[in-house]
Amino acid sequence: MAIQYSRTQERQLPAPPELVWGLVADTNRWDRIVGMNPTDYRYRMLGAESEQVRARIGHAYQSWGEAEWLERGEWVEGQFIHALRRYLAGPIRESGIRAELQSVPGGSRVSVTVYAEADKPLDSRVEGRLIQAFEQGLKLYIDALARLFMRARMKVSLEPGPEPAVIQLRHLLGQLEPDGSAFGLRGLVLDKELQLRAQRFASAPVKPELRERMVRFIQEAFDDELRQIRPFELASTWDFERREVLQAFLHAARAGLYELQWQLDCPMCREGVQEVPNLDGLKREGYCVDCDRSFGLDFASNVEAIFRVSPAIRMLAPGTYSAGSPWFRPHVRANFIVAPHSRREVSLELPDSAYALRTAMLRYRTALPVKPGARLQVTLGPQTLAVAPAEGTAEGSGVSLLLVNDTPREEEFAIERVDWLPEAALGKDVLAVPDFHSLFSAEAPAVGMELSIGSMVVLFTDLTGSTSLYEQIGDARAFALIEQHFQTVARAVASHEGAVLKTMGDAVMAAFPRAGQAFAAALQMVRETEQLHSHHGLRLKVGLHEGPCLAVRANQRLDLFGSTVNLAARLQGKARGGQVVLLESLFQHPEIAERIREERLDATRFEAELRGVTERQACVAVTAVGAGGSSGL
Repeated sequence: MAIQYSRTQERQLPAPPELVWGLVADTNRWDRIVGMNPTDYRYRMLGAESEQVRARIGHAYQSWGEAEWLERGEWVEGQFIHALRRYLAGPIRESGIRAELQSVPGGSRVSVTVYAEADKPLDSRVEGRLIQAFEQGLKLYIDALARLFMRARMKVSLEPGPEPAVIQLRHLLGQLEPDGSAFGLRGLVLDKELQLRAQRFASAPVKPELRERMVRFIQEAFDDELRQIRPFELASTWDFERREVLQAFLHAARAGLYELQWQLDCPMCREGVQEVPNLDGLKREGYCVDCDRSFGLDFASNVEAIFRVSPAIRMLAPGTYSAGSPWFRPHVRANFIVAPHSRREVSLELPDSAYALRTAMLRYRTALPVKPGARLQVTLGPQTLAVAPAEGTAEGSGVSLLLVNDTPREEEFAIERVDWLPEAALGKDVLAVPDFHSLFSAEAPAVGMELSIGSMVVLFTDLTGSTSLYEQIGDARAFALIEQHFQTVARAVASHEGAVLKTMGDAVMAAFPRAGQAFAAALQMVRETEQLHSHHGLRLKVGLHEGPCLAVRANQRLDLFGSTVNLAARLQGKARGGQVVLLESLFQHPEIAERIREERLDATRFEAELRGVTERQACVAVTAVGAGGSSGL
């Protein structure tokens, strides 16, 4: 007879529903626990010729034979999840897992149901193994959840925070070092190779406790944790500064413990779509196979540095069982399925934030303007996705959505956080780490290739009085003073999370990810130059500008090029000794304006012609030394 199998287990856990959901929603983990094989994803056109739609199809050889399926999922973060597979061929028609969570005194109650349905009888031995795997997997899963949260309650805070539940759970797992196969697989570590490379890493300028943590991470972490390492995410888990963890991973990669990879993130679905080992492997455009569209690369916003353990030390088992798992999509707060030519009304709580709504099959995306008590109608047609106010209001502080699917295919509607950004080390963050340029000096785009950087802050300096200095005190002493000055500038740049890109004579070019950091570094280097060298007649001039740049290969090294770089150099040329000059538009930056007010710095507006710019520009010269002056504006 055909299978109609379903089992449910309930358990009360000492943790809030938001945190429990973050782990229960990891359907990728569940598929591995019950013995599914890793999935290969392919794309096919489904449906009648006039109604065809491109769909992602899962494919694997399971215990009952070759299987292909469509993955579907519904969830509301902190409340429930239903993940199902609808099989396109074979004896199994559908299988899935449902979990519902309810807040109770002292924690939450979770009810988990697993099920499978088949139209045709299975071989009795295959059916027995399948049912046994589901029952054992469910018990293992529920017991592991109970152990984890009992241990967690005694060691860390379990109060939910503003981050997505999945991210909170990643941090929690990183702090607890959970045991048991429910939490992952641990591949074999080649101890001799690890020791050899750890000895190389021992000489790196990294805090001993961080260095030890990174080596131990290779030995103790689960395979999934070592597959795609985001250093900023680990910094939050380990309680270190983000920049020092990124710098430590760069040194560890140089020592051969980890490998640096560049990941392209799709701006549409916000998921990683490609990895390349070197910058010269990046092209001007990326392609997202899920969204079926190309997108321009922006080194500042959709290219990030990730790391993975070196395969020479530890091999990782294949890790993708369910690509549609919320574990891989923490920015999606809720997901709903709507049948063809149907409508469905849903109500949910949406904290004050910016949201977008995206459809999975037709791949449309639009803003979702929500406010407490709002009722909206979302209408999907073959060529459009529209949001409009609907009659009536939602109950209480929630939001009511009437989801209308006017297409002949089932569709998923995802509600995405727009304001939340992952803890990603983007290209501009890496460029601003001095050690990147020394450790990976050959890392640069291919010859003739230009990588767009949407926003970078470029700083240029020039030292006045250096020419006459050689005549006054002789070449040797003057050269030593200039070298000391370079160290002063480099120290100021590094202390404010920037990187020196190159020196030209006695001038320096540096880059920063944010304007406030660049301005603070400029003030520091000007003031220290005054203190150390003003008696020799040396004074520093600085120009700052923020805007888009191009990363290029020049002299076999990475360099920045473009109008932003040129303007920063031109602004430096308008400065006098002891001044920082910038455009008035950058002067209005909140961090810069606040610092000028707090320190009561003298700031003078003037207009200037800048070579390469057709119109005269409104500039501001900030005197970095002295206090108590009027703003002059």
